[in-house]
Amino acid sequence: MHRVEAAWLRIVGVLLIALGTVLFASPYISYSTSEHLRNTPLSVKREKTLAVPRPLAVLIIAAGVTVLAIASRQQQQ
Repeated sequence: MHRVEAAWLRIVGVLLIALGTVLFASPYISYSTSEHLRNTPLSVKREKTLAVPRPLAVLIIAAGVTVLAIASRQQQQ
């Protein structure tokens, strides 16, 4: 069971590092929403931007490195 847990931890660690790296390189995430106007059949599509602070991206990368370190310790036992 320890091998399976270590493998999952490695996957999560790599995904966290990848996410943190992408957020560090490009801290703005754009997305669109569709809002319906009241009392009409019309809707409005709006573009929104979410700004992710770079220190948060660094924390996500650090969390990924920590998870990888825990996975390597679990595999050694």
